[in-house]
Amino acid sequence: MKEANKGKKNIIIIFIVFLILGIYPQEARAKGEKDWRKNFKGIAFWHGDPKKKEVALTFDDGPYPVYSQQILDVLKKYEVKATFFVIGQSVRKYPWVVKRMAKEGHTIGNHTWTHRSIINRSGGWAQGEIGKTHQEILKVSKESAYFFRPPYGQFSAKFFEVVEDYHYIVTFWSVDPSDYRRPGAKTIAYRVLNRVKPGSIIVLHDGGGNRSQTVKALPIIIEGLKKKGYKMVTLSQMFTLNNAVIK
Repeated sequence: MKEANKGKKNIIIIFIVFLILGIYPQEARAKGEKDWRKNFKGIAFWHGDPKKKEVALTFDDGPYPVYSQQILDVLKKYEVKATFFVIGQSVRKYPWVVKRMAKEGHTIGNHTWTHRSIINRSGGWAQGEIGKTHQEILKVSKESAYFFRPPYGQFSAKFFEVVEDYHYIVTFWSVDPSDYRRPGAKTIAYRVLNRVKPGSIIVLHDGGGNRSQTVKALPIIIEGLKKKGYKMVTLSQMFTLNNAVIK
């Protein structure tokens, strides 16, 4: 009996610790992000021009043969261009998918080689993650990547020293429907359409797991954005005229 009570007590303690660890970093990250935006003003962007009724659809964590191809099919059907932040090792594994992205006029961005957290990593490690992916994208697509998005939206000064060497535009997002949590296609679409504003950068996922809900949500999102009068552009188009605004 005593052992059972002791076990329950330990479980409660562990649960409380997990709660603390789950909440505190979010609060710290929010504070850190505010300071970080000041430090990297002009290097990192969360949205485009709020005066222009255009938005950018972006997809992370690909390429993946099944879902990336299905998403490309939907984009082709609606004649919409998007931006794909690809993982280097997946580019090497599925080069034909990236070739199709480039051939059909989509923008391809660097999302590191392994998609591992960049926190507490060395500058040499960052160089390898970014540099290898840069070269792989160039090799496969015959085009240089000009945009970079760090995994999980995390940030590191060492990483940005490397990013500057490649003259990347670091691009985060302003609308995140959390499609990776698989809340349902209609929920994903509703969250995007309910939160979108002029200049929004929308983050979705074509890799890293089962993305069938994202595929189903995409036509609803595209049709909804068109009804609202939004033009969908790539990040290359959004930033061509230096119309990005930092806040």
